[in-house]
Amino acid sequence: MNTIIIIACAVSLLICLKWLVVFLYLPLMFFNARMVQRGGIARKILAAPYIILERMTKSGLSRYVLFNIGLIPSVSARRFMYRLCGVQMGTRCVFHWRTEIRKPDMLTVGGGSIIG
Repeated sequence: MNTIIIIACAVSLLICLKWLVVFLYLPLMFFNARMVQRGGIARKILAAPYIILERMTKSGLSRYVLFNIGLIPSVSARRFMYRLCGVQMGTRCVFHWRTEIRKPDMLTVGGGSIIG
């Protein structure tokens, strides 16, 4: 009985691992987008964990996170997460499902735009 519970917990952890990586990495992307743009040595030090992970994974981790944000079914949740990643957007803009953004900190979207 205990082995069945352990196997079920392991399988559920593997299923949720993808979203766990996304939600743990998203604050690092937020701090990088906000801190590096404003400059200053203290702010660059706070963005250091993001920069180290990006260099270790050759930008693969941020692309993985951005791709999985595009898979979220809620338009408002996707918009909120893209704002956390550094996208500057106006009001009433829509990112369709499976939209893939490569450099969110360099993207500016006008109000009422539809992307995807």
